[in-house]
Amino acid sequence: MTNRGEQVLMIEIRHKDSGVVIRSIDADTLAGVDFREDNFAGADLRGQDLSGALLQGADFSDCDLREASLVGAQLQEANFSNANMEKAQLRHARMLGTHFDHANLDGANFQAAKLGDGNPARGAVLSHASLKAARLKSCDMRRAEFHSADLRDADLSHADLSDACVPYANLSNANLESAVLLCTNMRGSNLSNARLCNAHLNGALLIDATLDGAQLGGNNCPPANLNLANLTNATLIGANLHGVSMRDATLRNANLTGADLGEAQLAGSILRHADVTDTDFSDVDLFYVALTFSNLSQAKNATVPDWKKNVR
Repeated sequence: MTNRGEQVLMIEIRHKDSGVVIRSIDADTLAGVDFREDNFAGADLRGQDLSGALLQGADFSDCDLREASLVGAQLQEANFSNANMEKAQLRHARMLGTHFDHANLDGANFQAAKLGDGNPARGAVLSHASLKAARLKSCDMRRAEFHSADLRDADLSHADLSDACVPYANLSNANLESAVLLCTNMRGSNLSNARLCNAHLNGALLIDATLDGAQLGGNNCPPANLNLANLTNATLIGANLHGVSMRDATLRNANLTGADLGEAQLAGSILRHADVTDTDFSDVDLFYVALTFSNLSQAKNATVPDWKKNVR
């Protein structure tokens, strides 16, 4: 019972388009609320505090969650498809199996959130999502799905994307320093001018990827590791690969025009038909590198063993 004159606190959650009340909550905050398996599709939750909320399996598709706080929330298997979550706070949230297809997550903060655990079918799905300038530092994103996602200028430093599916994504100008990208599928992705210092790309799939101007080594940049990576048909025009380890990597038909490969470790790598015009091979041992039909005569500082044939 409420005493006479006592103000009743209530939050009304309305549909963002129709204004129809979806739910009335007798509280002054949604922090820690239990909305498991509930349906809030199309709800207006702009700026709401849902930190620590239990939202497993709930439907928030097409919601307006701009600048909402979901810090530490439990979002497993929830649906945020087509939601507007620009500048939302998702730090330390758990998102195993959560769907963000086509969602707007520009400027959202996911720092240290859990979007995967390495188990198949449990990674979060962010296909076609917009994550421009999003903060994903130190996130666990193993086996997460980012097909055709827009990650321009995003911060993925120290994140774990092992076995993640990131094909045809836009990662231009992204920060991937010290990221773990073991066996990550980045086929056809754009990593132009991305920063990959100290990144671990062992076994990564980079077929048809664009890494023009990317920094993977050089001054003040601990070199990346690309052992066993597949860069067939990739473009690395002007990329800084100084000192990187690319043992047993495949760069068949890759365009390395103007790239810096000085002091790189290339033993066992394949550069057949690669374009190495003005590529700097200073202090690179090419003895165990397959160079058939590459235009090494147009490279800089390349020392080719006499027995190698069909090198133009």
